[in-house]
Amino acid sequence: MLRIVLTIVGLVVAGASVAQESWPSFRGPEGTGRAVEGLPPGEGVIGLDLVWKRKVGSGYSGVAIAEDRLVTMMAAGERDVVVAVAANSGEEIWRFDLAPTYTGHDGSHDGPISTPAIAQGRVFAVSPWGRLVALDLSNGKEAWSLHLKEDLGIDPPFYGFGGSPAIAGGVLAFQPGGEGGSVVGFDTGTGEQLWRGLEGGRIGAQSPIAATLAEREQFVILSTNRLNGLDPRSGETLWELALEGDVGPKGAFSQSPMPIGDDKLLVKHREERSEIVRVSREGEALKAEILAESRGLTRSYSPPSAGGTALFGFTSLFLSAVDSGDGNLLWRSREPGDGFLVSVDDQLAVLTKKGSLHLGDASTAGWKETASLELFDDLAWTPPSFADGALYVRSLGELARVDLVRRSRAPQVAAQVTLPKALAGLQEKIAEGGDSKATIEAFLAQRELPIIDGDEVTFAWHGAAEDVAIAGEMIGMRREEPMNRLADTDLWWWSTRLEPQARISYLFYVDYEPTLDPSHQRRTLSTVLGPDMNWNRSDPMAISWFAMPGWPGLQADAAAVGSPGGRLESLELNIQQPTPEGGEAPAPIAVPMHVWLPPGYDQGDERYPVVYVLSRPAREVGQWPETLDQVVGKSVEPVIAVFPEAPRMRGFGGFLATQIVPQIDERFRTRAERSARATVGMGWESQTAAALNFQHPETFGKAGMQSVYMLESQMERFEGLIGEATGESLPLDIYLEWGRWDLISPHEEMNMRQSGRWAWDLLRSKGWQPQGGEVWDSTDYASWSNRTAVLLEALFPLGQGSGRLASWQTAAR
Repeated sequence: MLRIVLTIVGLVVAGASVAQESWPSFRGPEGTGRAVEGLPPGEGVIGLDLVWKRKVGSGYSGVAIAEDRLVTMMAAGERDVVVAVAANSGEEIWRFDLAPTYTGHDGSHDGPISTPAIAQGRVFAVSPWGRLVALDLSNGKEAWSLHLKEDLGIDPPFYGFGGSPAIAGGVLAFQPGGEGGSVVGFDTGTGEQLWRGLEGGRIGAQSPIAATLAEREQFVILSTNRLNGLDPRSGETLWELALEGDVGPKGAFSQSPMPIGDDKLLVKHREERSEIVRVSREGEALKAEILAESRGLTRSYSPPSAGGTALFGFTSLFLSAVDSGDGNLLWRSREPGDGFLVSVDDQLAVLTKKGSLHLGDASTAGWKETASLELFDDLAWTPPSFADGALYVRSLGELARVDLVRRSRAPQVAAQVTLPKALAGLQEKIAEGGDSKATIEAFLAQRELPIIDGDEVTFAWHGAAEDVAIAGEMIGMRREEPMNRLADTDLWWWSTRLEPQARISYLFYVDYEPTLDPSHQRRTLSTVLGPDMNWNRSDPMAISWFAMPGWPGLQADAAAVGSPGGRLESLELNIQQPTPEGGEAPAPIAVPMHVWLPPGYDQGDERYPVVYVLSRPAREVGQWPETLDQVVGKSVEPVIAVFPEAPRMRGFGGFLATQIVPQIDERFRTRAERSARATVGMGWESQTAAALNFQHPETFGKAGMQSVYMLESQMERFEGLIGEATGESLPLDIYLEWGRWDLISPHEEMNMRQSGRWAWDLLRSKGWQPQGGEVWDSTDYASWSNRTAVLLEALFPLGQGSGRLASWQTAAR
């Protein structure tokens, strides 16, 4: 990656003790993610000095600091523990066995989530399973404990109890959710429940924040539908502000309010917008009002940090600053990378998810890095903590102390980046020709982009820009990689290595805007990923694609050309939902359908098998009717294909089996036996397609699955659906595939390549013999539509088929 860095050399000048000596809880002593003082005195630039680093167990838990010791939580073998280590050496002082290890699932990693709080010589910690303990800070001995589920009847949220406790006025507040009040106040000395309040609103990983607003000490509580201030001793509601809008997982479901000074709060309530709220007095009462809304500091799990007139944090993947008065976005920067931050005086310390630590100015003008340190080799998902002149940072596997020190000023030097072979000699041509733009255009005009040199692929973008990045399936979702700029030109490039059979979809980001590759017209539609490489929640998005010379899809299939076409018929069928007890029967729901009828259907009386395609975009984006036109009657048995425009309703699969199938059988000449009915799904719908065969074995006997998107909770349900069934007790014809470059999220535990393999292994262990396996492709319809014919030939073969499958399969089956 080409960027300007400061080479840290010279003499360490000073590292004196500073005013801030503790970081007692989540986001620091004021809940702002900021240390007001802390920079070492003296002249010279501020640098980063690694003092020690040690192994720890997995976890998201932050580091609380008091009395020269650090306290955090981690997974240790089969148990989650609270651990205290010495600030000066990293040596363990004590550990406390908290609960069985909370196993990561559905994108999360193993271990505790909550950050402990330290007050009155005690440590207060919460297990994801619900155990709340008070421990002696000096020796880790238990003072008291209770269990949120067993003692209070509160079930853990989906990802476990992930909020952190807050302490004010001798009261510990925690936000566990549950009926009877979502926030509970406990006496810090005894653990006695003092109060419980605020019913309603969903709870994820929100944390109460102790703050003084409008001259009143209080707990500030964010839920999915409101913001409240509570009296610490009584739990009385001091003020309430209703909040509206879809919060999303990166909104109020995982965020906490942040005091920003002048009786104001930053509230990341919605994924796409945050609010600046002020609390003021109105006589003896308190009231809250929204002063401004902002699109900055949104679409990120990372907690923000206050810093004078600006607020700092992440907007999607980019480090950003927002004006604390009007909420306007002041700047955003691709550097130093997506991660977590804390502000120390006028500096920002950023720990990236990749494990590097960066220091730069907390400025309203932009990010300017002053020091960096490659710190961890694994992922980091925890904000830094700061005390007594040192940053304490952890990854999923290590904990480190890094001191802020003064060093003599050093010159800035540019990192040396080796040009790929594809661009070799271009700098010399530019130097010879004088006109760099014309020289580059002539150079690129003689080459097909992206440029292939063996297994090295170089993507290029030529044009005026301040920032260019690339994203795609070779990198993973929720990720972008900065492109390198050829010095003194407008040519940007990025190289990677791909196997000879690879095909991937990708986008450029030119000054942060998603941009198609203008060098060619290889375009497709993405239904899975949206403009920010996150889940697509709107219309299909245009995206570029690229294939290596050995990709099987480049081979034309002459046998599939020229077949007579079928007929597509549109109709509506009704679904009748159950009548609620004591209520009236609800009105039927009309479900639009498109039914493809094979050539010759209208001229005969033959009955046909039926394939139900459960993924809505398959008909248009996936071009299923066009493929059916090509292969039915040649390598695929004549079939009827049904494309339901399925409404977003719980239990549609059951209605399909019990109400839609009988209506299709009544209207069309279908074969009624289970072996003549197939369900097909792609992505998330693939598990539904398979599940229907186990839930309604009398109706369906074939299943087609492309890219089996499953997280751990869905795997558990899927395994439960199969139950005791085996290939012998329940014969099924199954086609199951996943792509070599299928969907992954590298910064999270989410890998759909692995879920496809998991489903394959599970079915085979139970005696079924699925066809398919890993294929030379990626994900979405740009991949799946290449093998619609393969899937159909596997489920409804005519004769020997075409043998297409073999050319797509990798050796990993």
